[in-house]
Amino acid sequence: MHTIDGGMHQLLRFGMLRARCCAFAVALLGGWEPVALTKFGAWALLTSVTFVLAERLRGLGERERLTRQPT
Repeated sequence: MHTIDGGMHQLLRFGMLRARCCAFAVALLGGWEPVALTKFGAWALLTSVTFVLAERLRGLGERERLTRQPT
């Protein structure tokens, strides 16, 4: 099982917290509207690219960890 290091985990938690707070604030102001179904393609592309980049970065970290010489 792959794990996320402490710094990355905290960064992700902070980002999720900020997103929830912003969404809540917009909802309170009455500005929340459902997104048109046509925008789903853009959301899916953004999500896919994010997962691919995260997986590549994690792979680079794993490769570095495996090639590091024990001290």
